[in-house]
Amino acid sequence: MYRVTLPKTYYFDEVYHAVTAKLYAHNNPAGYEWWHDAPEPNTAIEWLHPPVAKLFQAGSMYIFGENSFGWRFPSVIFGVGVVWMTYVLALQLTKVRGVALLASFFSAVDGLLLAQSRIAMNDIFLVFFMLCALVFYTRWRKYRKPYQIVVSGILTGLAVATKWSGAFLLPIFFIDTFVVVLKEKKFILLLKGVLSWIILPILIYLLSYSQFWLQGHAWSQFKELHNQIWYYQTHLNATHASQSTPLQWMFDLKPVWMYVDYNTPGKVGNIYNLGNPIVFWGGLITAVWFAVLWLKNRDWKRGFLLLTYLSVWTPWLFSPRIMFSYHYAPAIPLLCIMLALFLADISRKKRLRFLVVTVPLLALAWFIVFYPHLTGIPIPQKIVNRVYFALPSWK
Repeated sequence: MYRVTLPKTYYFDEVYHAVTAKLYAHNNPAGYEWWHDAPEPNTAIEWLHPPVAKLFQAGSMYIFGENSFGWRFPSVIFGVGVVWMTYVLALQLTKVRGVALLASFFSAVDGLLLAQSRIAMNDIFLVFFMLCALVFYTRWRKYRKPYQIVVSGILTGLAVATKWSGAFLLPIFFIDTFVVVLKEKKFILLLKGVLSWIILPILIYLLSYSQFWLQGHAWSQFKELHNQIWYYQTHLNATHASQSTPLQWMFDLKPVWMYVDYNTPGKVGNIYNLGNPIVFWGGLITAVWFAVLWLKNRDWKRGFLLLTYLSVWTPWLFSPRIMFSYHYAPAIPLLCIMLALFLADISRKKRLRFLVVTVPLLALAWFIVFYPHLTGIPIPQKIVNRVYFALPSWK
């Protein structure tokens, strides 16, 4: 929350998301229509993504006013929710409170998640709904309560209705369920999966456009809107100074420069969504180790985490459009859980036990040092150049 209202004006993609959320708040049909000019100077209407995140932002502005706090507050709440759900998912998978606490700690000190929790965009909402869906799926897999698979389907629908990449959950659910079906010969589980993870999300997606329907838009307009979305996403040839590739995300090589403040003499205030390299690099090493372990003993817990990580990341390798590091956000809580579980594993080995303390302390130290760089606090230019741009690609 500290300085979350600064800058007072739109920055980075708020010129699309917050502006469109204002139209939603005023029940202006232009928020869903692709042919309108920009409603404010240097802005544009954001019709390229489903409406759920913008609806939360619109509701917040309706309550708190059309100001920077109003359009950013929901991201703060959902960002805290991501830390919480990282804990819940880790506890659900491991049944070890210490591992769950450590996983949530890693998510709390990650710079990319923090930056996305302080800006009116849709990615932090996506991460939250995906984590919630995973929590209820893992509960259903163990306890087989009907409401659990239904809730996982509803949450999957909310994820897709926030951003289409929420559909990356579907391979996880169906592959894992198919393995269970082969073991238990319960083919009814696949039918339940189709109803919960295909039919139900489609209904939730259609309901997310309730304002669109109530405004009098026709089905033909809904179809054309999605034709426009698909064409744009598959034919976008634009470039951007902060664009990056999925392989760069893995190694935390190219953050997005979201904002700069030169108003303080001799100082500069930047907002970069730079990931915590301890989490990124440590989590990546852990993912490789989990792959080796899974090949040896087929441990479901580690295999499921690894499959989920790959499912939310690898589809981006085939994306035809420009991409940014925040597209990696859904993978970060999974890295956090894998890293925490890895540290718990090596705590049994006396020679490596020091890492259980050292790794979290390094992650915390990085977060403290880089916090100004993530939140726009003005820092002397020399420090910015020497510390925050330690890697040339971080600039």
